[in-house]
Amino acid sequence: MLKKLKNIKKIAEQTRQALDDVEINQPLYDRLHGYGFKEKKILAILKTYKNKIEYVNEILDSVDIKIQTDTVRNVGGYIVKALEEDYRPVSSLKQKLEKDNAASKARETTEAEEKEKQIAANHYYKYKEDKVFEYVDCLDKEEVSALITDFGATFTLGQFERGQKWANRAEPGIKFEAIKESPALRTKFVNFVIEIFLADRILSFRDFSKNG
Repeated sequence: MLKKLKNIKKIAEQTRQALDDVEINQPLYDRLHGYGFKEKKILAILKTYKNKIEYVNEILDSVDIKIQTDTVRNVGGYIVKALEEDYRPVSSLKQKLEKDNAASKARETTEAEEKEKQIAANHYYKYKEDKVFEYVDCLDKEEVSALITDFGATFTLGQFERGQKWANRAEPGIKFEAIKESPALRTKFVNFVIEIFLADRILSFRDFSKNG
């Protein structure tokens, strides 16, 4: 009697540990229980196919059809074998394949669209940059110096010193060549010149895209 109680406790402990290791999907648990599976076997199935809940339900759907149209002497054994060897109807597999292909194409389309948008944005920025430097090339030395001074006044000294190369640190201000060499400063400078001097001369992104 004592040995029997120990065995019962051992089984209960094993079941408790199994429950701790498995995330219970209650609807699927109840469905498997309805086929006559014991708790230990149900937990084993849930653990094995924990990331394939939809697959297990599809197998059980096919088993339901099989039971209605044919004689299955050992339903539990048939389900286990069906799970291992994938007894889903060909039409179900075909639908899944088509669904996966559609999702893959959708991802590829989204990635392609994002790539096209990025390319268009790069082309538009290059257009704006070319316009700005064309404008600067038309200025004399004093006008360029005044422009750079105005641009420099929009930033603090600390912003320039963090990661920016000055042409001559002993002389206050930032040099035009330093702006050209720094992608970050160049972008800020392009936006600054457009906003202050070229707002009415630069095409909008929409108009630029149409002309492009």
